[in-house]
Amino acid sequence: MNRSEFQAKFPQNEDYHVEYKSAKGGIPGSLWETYSAMANTDGGQIILGVKETEGRLEIQGLENIEDSKTRFWNDVNNRNVVSMNLLKNDDVEVLEVEGKKLLLINVPRAARRQRPVYVGQNP
Repeated sequence: MNRSEFQAKFPQNEDYHVEYKSAKGGIPGSLWETYSAMANTDGGQIILGVKETEGRLEIQGLENIEDSKTRFWNDVNNRNVVSMNLLKNDDVEVLEVEGKKLLLINVPRAARRQRPVYVGQNP
């Protein structure tokens, strides 16, 4: 996928349905607040490996996509990190943009009986 294809598929600015995270130093802690907020509302997409600054997107990529993906799955299944994993394997995709690999996480809306989804062990 080239940059224009990426821009056609995803908005240039973050909104409540799409959030970009740099993830330069690994899975960011702020990912889990975003995950829980999206799960408790209408769902959304989190894209790791993209930095958004003042409406400009910088495609940074993830250094080791397989390690990042494994770390993500370990954390989303860890009740000390987030209260509930709502995801299936198909909800997490690797995208390649301009030769850089990104992790796309499609967060579904939690069912009424699953809410609230929260960070850590204490709602």
